[in-house]
Amino acid sequence: MTEQAAGRWLEERRDDGIVVAQLDRPPANALTAAFLLEIEAAFHRLDADESVRAVVLKGYDRVFSAGMDLKVLAQLDAAGQAEVVDALNRAYGAMYGFSKPYVAAVTGHAIAGGLFFLLAADYRVGCDGASQYGLSEVRVGVAFPVAPLEIVRAELPAPVARKILLGGQPVGVTEALACGILDEVVAPDRVEARAIEQAAAWAASPAEAYAQVKRQLRAPAMERIRRAVEGRADLMLDGWFTPETTRAALAVLAGDR
Repeated sequence: MTEQAAGRWLEERRDDGIVVAQLDRPPANALTAAFLLEIEAAFHRLDADESVRAVVLKGYDRVFSAGMDLKVLAQLDAAGQAEVVDALNRAYGAMYGFSKPYVAAVTGHAIAGGLFFLLAADYRVGCDGASQYGLSEVRVGVAFPVAPLEIVRAELPAPVARKILLGGQPVGVTEALACGILDEVVAPDRVEARAIEQAAAWAASPAEAYAQVKRQLRAPAMERIRRAVEGRADLMLDGWFTPETTRAALAVLAGDR
């Protein structure tokens, strides 16, 4: 794949109706607008497929996703910025609004945009080790589009969100478990199996009831995300970057931040 390729969404369909999917854009599953729209399409497709009972999503062994591709981000003009904002809202909205059980199987780092694959999940299984979890957007000089911000507000306690968003620094596995980013931690070689177990357990509930309760739980956030997507109401569409954004992104790439 080329540097700006869309990436791939890989699927293994199990006999029990659980789909084990994997993000595949080497080396770090960095996100582009095209990759995000591929992910959005996959979640909508699997949601509409009656043979699918649940989804387990994984990344690579050492990194789930490192977030937006900063090399691409630093080169975007105004139209490109708006395209990414729209893609972020669409992809994360599709994940968060997925009506069936969605479990994240996490064996590596989940940073910035990569963390929302966890936060949008119904259940998050991590592993012992040196993985880092965080939202580094403030260090890259960008604010949050509607969908990711709504997911953070809904899924993390306010003091945790405040420290993670404003500090921009990652936390380790122990703190991620304590603050609710992860739901449980197992040995690395048990992550996928445990995620499948959890997906199967929750998929055993009546599907319509599960979907309805999930909609009830997430309705306020999903309504704001829906308005942002359908009405193009996200203020970030009119200008996501500030004059410092490109400098900050390049500094992060250079290891200066």
